[in-house]
Amino acid sequence: MSQKLHFGAYLSSVEEACQSEIWKGISQFASDFGISVTVFISTYQQRVGMFRYHYNVTRDFAITTRELDGILFFGGQVSDAIGTENMEPFFNHFSHLPTVNISMNYGDTALLVDNHKGMRLIVDHLIHEHGRRRIAFIRGPEGHREAEERFLAYCEALHDAGISLDPQLVCPGVFTEESGVDAISLLLDRRHTSFDAVVAVDDATAFGVLQELERRRIVVPDDVAVTGFDDVELAAAHAPALTTIRQPFFDLGYSATRHLFELITGGRTGGITQLAPELIIRQTCGCIPETVSRSYDSHAEGLRQLRDSLSDIVADTGIPRDIARGWFTSLSSLMVQIPEGEQTFLREFDRVLSRYRRYSSDFTIWQRILSEFQSTVSRLFSGNVERLIQLGSLILKSSWLIHGAFRAEDKKIELDVNHIQWKIRGIAHNIITAFDFNQLYSKVEFGFRYLHIESVLVALYPEPIMYDNGWNHPDEVSIIIAFDRYRRLVPDGEPRTVPFGELLATDKAIFGDRPRTSMLMPLFFGEEQLGVMILEENRSMPVDMYESLRLALSTAIKGALLFSEVKDLSIRDELTGLYNRRGFIALAEARLSLLLRMGQVAELLFIDLDGLKTINDTFGHREGDWAIHRSATILANATRKGDILARIGGDEFVLFASNSGEQGIEEIISRIRTAFGDSNVEFSEKPYRLACSIGAESTVVTSTTTLDSLLARADSLLYEEKAAKRLERSQKV
Repeated sequence: MSQKLHFGAYLSSVEEACQSEIWKGISQFASDFGISVTVFISTYQQRVGMFRYHYNVTRDFAITTRELDGILFFGGQVSDAIGTENMEPFFNHFSHLPTVNISMNYGDTALLVDNHKGMRLIVDHLIHEHGRRRIAFIRGPEGHREAEERFLAYCEALHDAGISLDPQLVCPGVFTEESGVDAISLLLDRRHTSFDAVVAVDDATAFGVLQELERRRIVVPDDVAVTGFDDVELAAAHAPALTTIRQPFFDLGYSATRHLFELITGGRTGGITQLAPELIIRQTCGCIPETVSRSYDSHAEGLRQLRDSLSDIVADTGIPRDIARGWFTSLSSLMVQIPEGEQTFLREFDRVLSRYRRYSSDFTIWQRILSEFQSTVSRLFSGNVERLIQLGSLILKSSWLIHGAFRAEDKKIELDVNHIQWKIRGIAHNIITAFDFNQLYSKVEFGFRYLHIESVLVALYPEPIMYDNGWNHPDEVSIIIAFDRYRRLVPDGEPRTVPFGELLATDKAIFGDRPRTSMLMPLFFGEEQLGVMILEENRSMPVDMYESLRLALSTAIKGALLFSEVKDLSIRDELTGLYNRRGFIALAEARLSLLLRMGQVAELLFIDLDGLKTINDTFGHREGDWAIHRSATILANATRKGDILARIGGDEFVLFASNSGEQGIEEIISRIRTAFGDSNVEFSEKPYRLACSIGAESTVVTSTTTLDSLLARADSLLYEEKAAKRLERSQKV
């Protein structure tokens, strides 16, 4: 396929544990096959843990663009926020695009994890391996497909084991730690029911259960076994480690992106694909590691299995398997030569730790490696007490080496993370302190480049939009910031207005069609939607960086808008809304400098209303104010958008124009006089006619040209025209 593909990924967040892994899978496939991906981030999590939802905003950007070739839709997470009953009509908005749904069976192509099988594995394990019979279950949100599948599998496992379902053991939940805490309180304090196991619908709920059981001094797993579902990162690190079901989130994202690619390129026709989950047995169910009970036929067999097991442990770190096998072959051979080879073993062990650092900074797996060593030698030399004591001493000394390496790496990581977070906080704070748009442009450009974000685009709505159920997207957006590593692509103060649905196409036109993974994130302040930012992903930075930058940028934009409003009040005429004398001088001086650099023509018109004093004296000042306001409207409609029009006195207006075409200043004067005539026809019921006198000066700007000289010359010409009019009126009399 010669055309480069561009996919959309519709997610709630890239910070949440499950979606983060899915996004990594999506991003990896896109990188492997040169595909651009824009992920539409649809929530913002506040520090207090509450969410703001922006699904309608991101949906409209995704469905109005013609830039996407297909979309990956994480229905399982979106349904949590908008409600299962709203999923089908919401999903149908994307029906014009090839779509792969993740974790929810909508559309022609979906990728799911077999939740039923996963829950059966874990409940069957509790029943048949540990003899648990009073098994409580904490559910997920009502109507949530995955949560319902897990609950049905729980019910089925009880039935097949001849255990009656006790409604008193079933508790409500919503995929949060608080759900686990509340469930234990419900079971013990209100229902006063006994249980010997708790099956949580997800890991987050299970962590809440463990927390509340520990608070009540109920021992896990002796008194109560606990299991989760998902295998998030904390599950293995928790004490005790959580028995759970591993969902292949990375594979889910990677495979879903591959399915979409094959849908578009003709290699797939759709269908439902289920990925198999894996039972991860740890401590909270009551199990001990499998290696503890493993037996071997011989020392050689034990050492061979040890090498294979240790190689498997480090496989995910990226270490080539032959290198890992070489390490562990050497170590296992030296291990059986103690006590004579103890120092040689420790030196080799330290050397391996140093070489391991080249591949990974995660030294936690070395605790597992040492545990494998300990369990293996305990069985290989079970009848030799002296040898077991010697090996125990060796294991202890090896653990000191691991501890030293771990502490050193942990300190390095801590310093690196602190340094990165310090940089992010510093950049965010610097952006927030921008008090106007000129400062904002430069601070965003400096900060984002400093964080190695390759491309950035910021677009604002014409006016902030209050976000509620009546959200309607604007027709246009204004791109105020666009830059990459080398170029500023939208000049300061010159926003580029594009149709709402063409923002992604404009992003591509600005930055080119090189493959990128980018994030589209709504910018908002409170309930006001301000616009969006699209920034390229930097995989080397922490994923929560983007929220920090979004918050800082949104706050700075709101501040700049407020500053502009205040500043605008100081340079605007209250009656007409035109610039006042201060505003005119500031803007006209800047325009004059630009025309000087470009060697172009400046045109200045001094305009004075005829007969305003008579209108005030005859019909009152209210009518006089109407005449001034109406004249301002006439002049504004008769001039071009880029011209500078101001009211600088009671009946005096001034217009600064440039590059008005071949007819030049005469054409401007003609448009103004015609506009006044048309207005008099429109308001023919008025007992007077609006008219004006004009003095106009046009000149090529040179180093000697000043605004004062232009004003003086135009004022002189105005005086001449007014004198001519007075002479004409006196002759008629």
